[in-house]
Amino acid sequence: LSNSHYRTGHPVDLNFRSSQPNFLAPVILTLAIIFDYSYRMLKFGYCAMLLFTVVGSFWLEIILKVAVLRRIKRALLSIIPIAILFILWDAYAISRKHWHFDQDQILGIFGPFGIPLEEFLFFLLVPIAAIMTIEAVRRVKHHWIVGDEE
Repeated sequence: LSNSHYRTGHPVDLNFRSSQPNFLAPVILTLAIIFDYSYRMLKFGYCAMLLFTVVGSFWLEIILKVAVLRRIKRALLSIIPIAILFILWDAYAISRKHWHFDQDQILGIFGPFGIPLEEFLFFLLVPIAAIMTIEAVRRVKHHWIVGDEE
């Protein structure tokens, strides 16, 4: 079958005239703008996830008064030793080329061992968010015993 008889068996006019309005042009232009915007915004993808984590849990500090940030030293004493292990694990995996961080999805600010800033923030913010969530459940369910009650 030739292009002029594709599927229908009827001749298809493939000669577009410049006088005909091109209805696809605005759609294609809009998609190109969205794709370009999305590609540029991709650089903030990891930061957006961290922001989502903060917004999703840090309100518990204010509304339910979980007091994790008021006891930040206690939280950091729990978080930092584990974070150091994960940072060392990241450093090892990066050095052995087991994984890498996509340059298009990070800010490009690197700390020790070539680990991006977002990864360091991840190891700090996500555990704090988890602690806030646990404390919020304890605040709402008074009978939920964890073991550190006074």
